[in-house]
Amino acid sequence: AGLLVRSFQQLMLVRPGFDSNNVLTLRLRLTDSKYTDISKITAFHNSVLKGTAALPGVEKVSLATGFPLGPGDETNYQVEGEPESGRAANWPVAVLQSVGEQYYETLGIGLLAGRYFSEHDTAETSQVVIVDDTFVRRHFAGETSKAIGERLRFGGDDQPWREIVGVVNHVRHNGFQEEG
Repeated sequence: AGLLVRSFQQLMLVRPGFDSNNVLTLRLRLTDSKYTDISKITAFHNSVLKGTAALPGVEKVSLATGFPLGPGDETNYQVEGEPESGRAANWPVAVLQSVGEQYYETLGIGLLAGRYFSEHDTAETSQVVIVDDTFVRRHFAGETSKAIGERLRFGGDDQPWREIVGVVNHVRHNGFQEEG
């Protein structure tokens, strides 16, 4: 019993990288048969955002393809200018999430350099990405300002390059045991 209490105390000291106080999450799954067109999906998402933002007491609203400490999609990536490691299957792997413009602010994830996403970041504009400080330590010797403006791509040689526009604090996506 003492070991259990001590383990719980230690777990309470672990910083997950986000603030879950006063945050409500909801998982939605759109039917593939009804939502086949990206414009219908976007319209539905915008409707949910607008309706939720109008609720009493709601301060910020965002969408994301996953949750911190929940299952996330991992994908291979390549940083432009780094030595090629052959096929995409040999590239390093990172958790990849698509998130809305207020995602980081909603979860209290701190911005270290650059900017958060904005309403100007759309499918029609240059593709951008926000990385975390763990990524910056691995690829830019921990210098957050060096990462801004650099490019990376996900999934393979045929995928577009995305410009790094922001660096945020690391979030533990794979549980409390994950290195921070």
